[in-house]
Amino acid sequence: MWRELTALSLLVCFVLNLACAGRKVGLAQQAQASSEAKAGEKFKKRALELGPNTRVRVKLTSGEKVEGNIAEITPEALVVRVAKDGGFESRTIEFADIKSLEKSGSGLSRGAKVALGIAIGVGLGALIWWIILLSGEPS
Repeated sequence: MWRELTALSLLVCFVLNLACAGRKVGLAQQAQASSEAKAGEKFKKRALELGPNTRVRVKLTSGEKVEGNIAEITPEALVVRVAKDGGFESRTIEFADIKSLEKSGSGLSRGAKVALGIAIGVGLGALIWWIILLSGEPS
């Protein structure tokens, strides 16, 4: 009984690990397959969903990060009001130059999500181990 439960718990952990890894690989392949035009349209749609005066964080394909409020959305670009030297400056960003566009301060960071996933995995492993120990049947 002990060996069967241990083998079963290892199998569950292995399957969960494969499922997560497969999803990550699938997302990476999907991101590579999308063209700049589709990406531009995606960010234009996202900007329209967020609407004017929304605080956003924009990562550009050049690696630069811009944070500010959406001032205007044109067919080709996003205009962001950025705080600079005690005032504000309007910055026009072409949709094709955007790598990511997200509402500022929304959701968990990537590190927090990873930590949460690890904590859940450790907790499930401890629960399985505890159940095995309570069964009281050593090999």
